[in-house]
Amino acid sequence: MGQHHVASPVMTLRGTIFSDAFEAIGIANYVFDTTAEEQASAARRLDAMMAQWDEEGITLGYTATDGDPQPDVEMTTPAYADDAIALNLALRLAPSFGKEPMPSVKGEAKRAYGLVVAKTLQTPAMHGTRVPIAGGGNWWRRLP
Repeated sequence: MGQHHVASPVMTLRGTIFSDAFEAIGIANYVFDTTAEEQASAARRLDAMMAQWDEEGITLGYTATDGDPQPDVEMTTPAYADDAIALNLALRLAPSFGKEPMPSVKGEAKRAYGLVVAKTLQTPAMHGTRVPIAGGGNWWRRLP
């Protein structure tokens, strides 16, 4: 009998998100060009951003790390959200590094965020109610 292999989804590492965010604001190497304090600050900002998104109804299954960068740990978010997370994190990190993100980065961050919103926010289904409509009873049983 042959074995069936199911491809597991590729998970993104937290360090990749941080590297992409720093690269977007012109800091080439996340590991070598940032201090441990800056990396911890980036992790706290990521935690805060993801908590804000969750409050806004954009639930991606993110697990907060209490400011610990944990670059070798897999993100617990879907891969389709990676760009939105990295680019929007870049926008939040830029001022603390004295950087102004390029307009293209701002536009791409907004576009990626919009895609995540469209994919995660769902209109609640309308359910019928068991309460009868006023005046909508068995009118045919009424005697004249």
